[in-house]
Amino acid sequence: MVTEAPHAPRATFLTLLSCLLLCSALLLSSCDLGNATARPHGPQRGGSITTAIEGDVESLLPFQPFGGETLSVDQAIWTPLWYGDPTSTMHPGLAQEIPSLQNGGISADEKTWTIRLRPHLKWSDGLPLTADDVAFSLNIYADPHFGRNGGFPLHDPADPIDFLGATILDPITVRFTLAHPDHLLLAILADGVAGPIPQEIFGAVPPGDIAKSHQGFFPTVVSGPFELKEHIQGDHLTVVRNPYYYQGPAKPYLDQITFRFLSSQEAIFSALQAGRVDTTYDLSLASLDRARELTGYSTYLDQFPSGYEVLIFNLTNPMLKDLAVRQALTLSLDPRRVMALLPPGIAAPTCDDQAGTFAHEPQLTCYPQDPLRAGILLDQDGWRLGPDGIRHKGSQSLALRYATFNTNNNPYRLQIEALAQAAWARIGVKITFQNYATHEFVLSVLPHGTFDIAEFYHWPSYDPDDGWFFMCNQTPDKGGGNDMHYCNSVVDLTETSQQSTTDIDVRRAAYHTIHAIILADVPVMYLYSLRQAAVYRSTLHNYSPSAAGADELWNVWDWYLA
Repeated sequence: MVTEAPHAPRATFLTLLSCLLLCSALLLSSCDLGNATARPHGPQRGGSITTAIEGDVESLLPFQPFGGETLSVDQAIWTPLWYGDPTSTMHPGLAQEIPSLQNGGISADEKTWTIRLRPHLKWSDGLPLTADDVAFSLNIYADPHFGRNGGFPLHDPADPIDFLGATILDPITVRFTLAHPDHLLLAILADGVAGPIPQEIFGAVPPGDIAKSHQGFFPTVVSGPFELKEHIQGDHLTVVRNPYYYQGPAKPYLDQITFRFLSSQEAIFSALQAGRVDTTYDLSLASLDRARELTGYSTYLDQFPSGYEVLIFNLTNPMLKDLAVRQALTLSLDPRRVMALLPPGIAAPTCDDQAGTFAHEPQLTCYPQDPLRAGILLDQDGWRLGPDGIRHKGSQSLALRYATFNTNNNPYRLQIEALAQAAWARIGVKITFQNYATHEFVLSVLPHGTFDIAEFYHWPSYDPDDGWFFMCNQTPDKGGGNDMHYCNSVVDLTETSQQSTTDIDVRRAAYHTIHAIILADVPVMYLYSLRQAAVYRSTLHNYSPSAAGADELWNVWDWYLA
C-alpha cells in the first residue's frame, strides 16, 4: 500500500475518511553527543536522515501500536502531554507542567487530575489544538470499544481504576476523575503513543472503528515535530517538518526523516556498511564490535543499564515448586560468568527487576555461589546422585527444559545455555534446550507454560510497577505476566499498597520489602541488566536514545546535522 500526503486543506477531511530497554563513560571519547554543546555555532537547521527499523510499523494512532518501532515513530508525529528522558524524568509537552500533589494537578485523594495546556497550540493543518481535543481523546482511550489502549483505565466499573470521564474547564484546562487512584497514569500518558488525536477528524467515528480506519496507516492531521509525507507498506515511511509544531519555528531542526523497514539485523548492518542508513537502535549485540569499526559512524550505549535478562522457573512443575531445587540452581550458576560473555560495558549485575527506575537497589546482593551447598540441599531434599550423573527421587529424574528465543540476534544466549548446562550438570541436573522464534516464544511458550526454565529480556518502563509479574492474580490465564505462577500473599499485599499511592518514598519502601521476598523465594533468577546499543552517523548531533518509552526518538526535535 502506498499513501502520500494530500495537498488539500483540512476542510476536505470534515467528511471523515471511510471507516504496544548522554553517552556511557566508556564511549564519551567517540560519541558526538558529548561534544554537541561545545560546537561554536550551535544547532543547525535542515537536512534529512534515514533510520533503520527491523520489520514494519503497526497502527500509527496513539494507544494502538504494539511494537517498540511504532512507539518511536509515534514520537515523531504526535506531541504528548509530557514525555520521559533517558533518566525517566518527565518533561512537559503539550501540558504546561506535570500534574502532581505538590502543584495541585493531582487531588489529595489522587482521584482527580487537572491538566493545563500551553496556549495557542495547533494541529499540523494550522487549526487550534485545545482542551476539547484532549478531553475527547482521553474519553475515547477509556472507551472499552476503542481496543488496545496501552493500559489506560477504562470507563467501566469492572476496571480496577474506572475512568469516570474527562471534562473541559476552559479552552486550555482539562480535568478527569477516577474511581480509584492509579499511580501508573503518569507513565501511561507519557510520550507520543499517548498524545491526543484531533476531535475534528475522529469526533463522528465510532470508537470501535477508529483503529480500523485508514488514519491508522496514514494519520493526516498530527501534532508532533513531523507530519507524514509518504508511507509505503513493507518498505518505508517518510515524515517532514510540521510548520505548526509547538516548539517551532526553530524546531525540529531536521527537514525530513525516512524510516526504512528492513527484514533483519544483518540487513540493517549491511545498510550501515553501505551508508544507506544514518541511525539504528537496539542493535544486535553480536554486531556491536563490527559497528564500532564503521567509518563515519559512532556507537552509543544507553546511559546506564536498565531492563533485565532473567530466568524464570515454572512453579507448576512439582520439581521447581520445591524451593530447595530453585536454590540449588541459583547457587551453582554464577551471573558474573554470564556477564563476562557479553561485550565490555554492556551489562551490570542486578538483584531486582527495576534497573533504571527509582525503585532499583544496586546495593543488593544475591545468588551466592556455592555448588557444594547446592549439592547438600538436593541431598537433604531426597535427590540422590545416580551413576548416570543425574539426580533421582523415586521414579523422577531431575531433568528440566530450558526455553529461550531470538538466538540469531542474541547469540550470547547460546553461550549462556552452555554455561548453565555445564554448571547444573556438576550438581546432577540435566538440561535440554528449546530455542524458539520470538513470536512463538512470547505468544505460545510463555503463556501456555511449555517450559521449565525460560530466559528472556524485559524492557524497562518509566514506572517500576511489577505487580503484573509477581502478583497471584496476574497469571497468564488472567491476562498477566506471572508466567512462573508464583504466589505470595505478603508480596500481593505489598504490591497493592505501592499501587495505591503516587508517593515515591512509600513506594520505594514497599519495593524494598518485595525485593527481599523475591530473593528469598527465587521464583526468578536475574542474570544482568543491560545497556542497549545504537549506531548513528557521526554528523548527527543530540542523538541520545532512551531505554524506556519512545526509545530512539524521545528527543527527535533536537536532532540536527553538522
